[in-house]
Amino acid sequence: MKPGAPMRFVAAIPIFDDWEAAMILLQRLDAVCAADGRAGRVLLIDDGSQSPPPAALRGPYRGLEEVEVLRLARNMGHQRAIAIGLTFLHQERAPVDAVVVLDGDGEDRPEDVPLLLDELERHGRTKVVFAERSRRSEGLVFRVFYQVYRALHYLLTGISVRVGNFSALPWSALSTFVVVSEAWNHYAASVFKSRLPRTYVPIARGERLAGHSTMNFVARTARALRDLRVRGGRRRAPLGRGDGGARDVPRRALRQSRAGMGRAARAPELGRRVEPRVDAPLRAVRDPRVRDHVLDLERAQHAQLPARARLQVLRLGRDPLLPGAQVSAEFEYSGTELELFAHATNWKAYWRRMLAPFVRGDVLEVGAGIGTNTPLLRELTTGAWTCLEPDAAQLERARRAHASLAGGARHVAGTLATLAEAERFDTLLYLDVLEHIEDDRGELELAARRLKDGGRVVVLSPAHQGLFTEFDRAIGHHRRYDRASLAAAGPATLRREALFYLDSVGLCASLANRVLLHQSAPSLGQVRTWDRLMVPVSRVLDPLLLRRVGKSIVGVWRR
Repeated sequence: MKPGAPMRFVAAIPIFDDWEAAMILLQRLDAVCAADGRAGRVLLIDDGSQSPPPAALRGPYRGLEEVEVLRLARNMGHQRAIAIGLTFLHQERAPVDAVVVLDGDGEDRPEDVPLLLDELERHGRTKVVFAERSRRSEGLVFRVFYQVYRALHYLLTGISVRVGNFSALPWSALSTFVVVSEAWNHYAASVFKSRLPRTYVPIARGERLAGHSTMNFVARTARALRDLRVRGGRRRAPLGRGDGGARDVPRRALRQSRAGMGRAARAPELGRRVEPRVDAPLRAVRDPRVRDHVLDLERAQHAQLPARARLQVLRLGRDPLLPGAQVSAEFEYSGTELELFAHATNWKAYWRRMLAPFVRGDVLEVGAGIGTNTPLLRELTTGAWTCLEPDAAQLERARRAHASLAGGARHVAGTLATLAEAERFDTLLYLDVLEHIEDDRGELELAARRLKDGGRVVVLSPAHQGLFTEFDRAIGHHRRYDRASLAAAGPATLRREALFYLDSVGLCASLANRVLLHQSAPSLGQVRTWDRLMVPVSRVLDPLLLRRVGKSIVGVWRR
């Protein structure tokens, strides 16, 4: 480090439901700054976490000057969260000397941040400094697959995989980064693609500080494919319909990039100025250096550049940090997938066969929608059947559709709280419903109280958060599930009876769409192709894979 004032930096850290590890990491980074006399700030990028940031994040801190929480209204994925965070810093914060990108689980050690900054200083703050992994801490299986991926990556791109996210950028590099369309797909690969000058520092990977990684095999595979796509020179843009690369960048954006993209030039691209949240929550902050924001990302159909993303303050009534906000008591469902997937007859027959052993007695179908699933299962029991649906228009369609239903059905508008307190059921069904409910854990706890002795809660939901798309968001999904997250949502008072995946072939198709096609919603033709060709193969293949892989997941709990 050269003599004089210490380098001023801000650490950009994406977080998804990993607050325990993030708190430990902040404490260690705070100690590094205090001991080294460095002027450090932190931007935690909350990537649509299901739990709010804990109050302990608010400090106090001895070395860190400020901690900000940039709360995204939905989960965007690890790499896009980094792109949004760096764009936010570039457009909304005063310049500092450097930006350090690191993960929030502790595998990027805070104690190694000075090594990156010293190397950045040694090169005159002109190069991006990456941590080159000299040792990995993962298990044997991961390391074997990682070496296979490295070999495949080199074979396809001619580039050797040497780095991850852990890096230090000179502030001036942000003006280039935010006009690289590939930044949405993969942070490190986009830095390489932009031809920013870079160098490396050998640094061993640390150990996870707390909890378990939310990056499962599917998410890691999707991330690796995005890296291959960016570095391999694919011409299709990650978020739009045009070609990627420099041809997608408008001339005006290129001129602004060359001029450093000053604040006056950037303002028209922002859409609406991001302001600090209302004063009420800030009065409760113990450390005045901590600031909190809630952001949503709205992008037009052809918005491919992070610099052109519209970052808007999102004030949600369900946000517990906004006291006094109102939530509408009315519910209206605007999705179209109910009609679309009504044509998936093979798929419905498949999951009906898998759920049949768990359906008996008096049944409550939560979120019955337009009633297309009820006739499939009604014949499995002679008990009473109740369709519960909060959308009155959808319920009326279900009532008309069930007019001649054998065994009949009762239709109730509302939620579990609408039912009489004494009502109990043998089976509660959540068929592609639980992902629509924000407080899924609370919902299943309520469901458990509605069970008779020996009764079951049965859940069928889309699987793998790494496959979350614009289509999911548009139809009101809050999340997708894997075995760990669905098991965690299960009622503590019930015994888990089954937990398995369905549709392994469909998973491959969804992964290809998520990584390569970026199609927001399936067409009717695609649904029929999947249903007629892929689902029958999955019915044969799934048992051979022990139902450990699939596009959908089933969970069953019993009293």
